[in-house]
Amino acid sequence: MTSSRGRLTKRLKVGRDAGCGPASTASEELDRMAARRNGRGHARPRPQSPQLGHSRRTSLVLLGDFTVCDGTGSPVRLPLAGQRLVALTALHGAPLPRHLAASRLWPHLPSVSARGSLRNAISGLQAACPGLIAADASTVRLADTVDVDIWQREAQALRVLQRDGGDPRAEEPFEGMPLLLPAWEEEWVAVERLRLQELLLYAHEAQAARLLRRGEFALAVAAVYEVLRVDPLRESAAQLLVSAHLAEGNRAQAARCYLEFRGRLHAALGIEPSGDLRKLVAGLLRTGSGQ
Repeated sequence: MTSSRGRLTKRLKVGRDAGCGPASTASEELDRMAARRNGRGHARPRPQSPQLGHSRRTSLVLLGDFTVCDGTGSPVRLPLAGQRLVALTALHGAPLPRHLAASRLWPHLPSVSARGSLRNAISGLQAACPGLIAADASTVRLADTVDVDIWQREAQALRVLQRDGGDPRAEEPFEGMPLLLPAWEEEWVAVERLRLQELLLYAHEAQAARLLRRGEFALAVAAVYEVLRVDPLRESAAQLLVSAHLAEGNRAQAARCYLEFRGRLHAALGIEPSGDLRKLVAGLLRTGSGQ
């Protein structure tokens, strides 16, 4: 079975500007992510999380509903255009040229009008939440004093995927698969939503595979079901699920899981499981009953 990190090396896409780019390994993506957070092009220290006592930091939540809390933990109401600008700069992760921000947020407007709308959005943010956005004559970015939940979630996922780096935090519980701004329909948000979801799927699979190797079958199965809940047709997850039941000696359950997955795959796409998955259950199923 191909490892989750191996599949990530082949398929994980980076490059937030265009929503596409060269494939990257987990360690390369972590380095790149750290560099993007620093406008000068080199990694700056990762911000401390608010629960560690740095209460003056602003927090930005992008997983689920958009939320900004000031240094006291109180929610801050932002105008709609300001919310879009804050989210765009957070997802970009580095100083964003003003003309690109304007064209991304107001693609239907002439460039002069779009830049004017950007200036108004920046002014509104500086009035509503001073210190949230840093802007100069040519760029706009998220301030260094802002903690962003998606950055922390990405870092956690990448630690799981690059476990051979020896970081003990890779053993931290990794649960849930929240969606990035699920109510937002902008294309630049949708691209990031899919990228993050794919990263989290790989991380859950990597965690499940690690638990399976350690013989922690119940936890492995739970991690696999997190993946299948999001993508019921993901064959790599189905393969892990069948493998976990076989390793525990639950052959009937392994066969049932295979047949259920095969049924979903055939109903949705009209195709059969791969040879690798079929080999796992070879000998368990009667001739003509689903192989």
